[in-house]
Amino acid sequence: MGNLNLDQVAGNQNQKEVTGNDQADQLDVAITEINTFTVDASDTRTLTAEEFRRTRTFIIDEAGADADIVITVPAIKRGEFLIRNDTAFNVDVTISGQSKVVPSIAAGRESILQCDGVDVIYPDALLKSLIVRDNVVASLLEVQGFETTATGVGINFSKSRGTVASPSTVSAGDTLGVLRGRAHDGTSFITATNMQMKCVAVSGSNISGSFVFRTADTGGTLQDRMTIDDADLVTFSGEILTATPVVAGLPAAGTAGRRSFVTDSNATMTAGIGAVVAGGGSDNVPVHDDGTNWRIG
Repeated sequence: MGNLNLDQVAGNQNQKEVTGNDQADQLDVAITEINTFTVDASDTRTLTAEEFRRTRTFIIDEAGADADIVITVPAIKRGEFLIRNDTAFNVDVTISGQSKVVPSIAAGRESILQCDGVDVIYPDALLKSLIVRDNVVASLLEVQGFETTATGVGINFSKSRGTVASPSTVSAGDTLGVLRGRAHDGTSFITATNMQMKCVAVSGSNISGSFVFRTADTGGTLQDRMTIDDADLVTFSGEILTATPVVAGLPAAGTAGRRSFVTDSNATMTAGIGAVVAGGGSDNVPVHDDGTNWRIG
């Protein structure tokens, strides 16, 4: 009868279309149905085979629960299903005799799970190769938010030591997340650039961090190029090159504290320090914006 236990058509059955329609209905709810399951003060809920087979999205609510909730599913294979936790507690989803780490969904969160009839598990590499196609002409990843507040949408890179069931504190030096730019060399994808988000120090709930921007050198080795750390320091590993190093290429003055460099000053650093810079010469000098003018020095 299969994992979904659909009604079967008998060989000599009259009105086979009735059973066929029933099968379609049963398959429809297994794929699309959303049901709410309320957990009482026992903090547990055991799903029946019918409930498990005939629901795609399980909304877990509570009426009297006062601790983390355990949802036990029957020993039935079930493709991807969604658990939405509408309670104030963690919801653990398990099966009798579970041998793998029990998936745990935090309060207010949701997660896609699978059941192989032996364990409840997270799908392998849920987001790996989520979108793969030829002739890409537009961005494939976009997060849109429509809100009445000033809060914007975001993507979280969340790192913990330990396991899903028992997370633990990160350590100084841990990488919290990485954005990578990868290029194909004819054989495989090679990382050419990345931006790392790192943990610098941990003191209780006070965790400081840094951004590290990296690019590969001509030998293909990734090198740290710029770091923004937890002490308000920006560190560059190489030279800073002015894009248009001439006086005419300077932006309009007016933002005090900006610095640049020009190669066509009509005065040397020694002779012109503090003076408003003017082009037309051949001297290399640093310049700064005093809020009104670009000056030498």
